[in-house]
Amino acid sequence: MDIFDIVIIIIGILLVTLIIFTIIMYNSFLKATIKVKTALSTMDIFLSQRYDLISNLVCVVQLYAKHEKKVLSDTIEVRNRAENSQSLKEKFANENILTSNSNAIILIAEKYPEVKAHEHFEELQKAVISIEKDIENSRYYYNGAVKQLNIKCRTFPQSIFAKLFRIKEYDFFNKDEVNRSNGGEI
Repeated sequence: MDIFDIVIIIIGILLVTLIIFTIIMYNSFLKATIKVKTALSTMDIFLSQRYDLISNLVCVVQLYAKHEKKVLSDTIEVRNRAENSQSLKEKFANENILTSNSNAIILIAEKYPEVKAHEHFEELQKAVISIEKDIENSRYYYNGAVKQLNIKCRTFPQSIFAKLFRIKEYDFFNKDEVNRSNGGEI
């Protein structure tokens, strides 16, 4: 075996190693991206359930709290904006506003004994509280999946492969975004 054969074998081994490493990196990014999309899909299910609950809650409160119309109509408007958001960043901002507004509706309802006495209000209130917990858990899972993917996109040598495979970082779903941007007001 001469030197040329040895060089060819070494180059072949390096190429095979590079191909295997590239496949491993691609699969790693694929798994991380699927995990983020799955987490987002799960959260969307809970958010859709919350949209329905909030609409029902607004209807019940509207029956008795006519002069609280501004908060109620704002909540429906934000609900529609959240449901029809075009980007994740816009959706997350609207969801945070919607959370604040739904909490405000429950506080408004607390002022009206006839609302609290309504047969469906207590049931709706419990359902909203339950769905908020589910959303919080899914937000936590989503942010964890996003963190893992974003770390892969930023660290060497994965960052090279992220650019090669055109893998994009995702935005986090930060709960306090609304509170920081408008001083916590509704």
